[in-house]
Amino acid sequence: MSKPGEPTEQVGPDEQIKIFLDVYRDAAQPAVVARLTARVRELSLTFTEDELVILAALDTPARVRVPQHAGLLQQRSRLAGYGRDGDAAAPRVGDRTGALL
Repeated sequence: MSKPGEPTEQVGPDEQIKIFLDVYRDAAQPAVVARLTARVRELSLTFTEDELVILAALDTPARVRVPQHAGLLQQRSRLAGYGRDGDAAAPRVGDRTGALL
């Protein structure tokens, strides 16, 4: 019996591509496949058509989320008067007056 997190069987790369293709084929939009195909040819990369379909199905920039705290450090540093714009203070550091941010 295998332990949790260990693969139960080894699957070759070609077989794995077929498994992914069965799962993601319907999610791939033809326009995205065409865009990826053109870009791959432009860059002289080697991908099979099946691989491009899988990549097109996984190309979902609308689902990518920016962490809510991404701009928080930069905003705090501006409020505290640190250096130039873009300088970020580490969390829980004191500003110039000694108060915690």
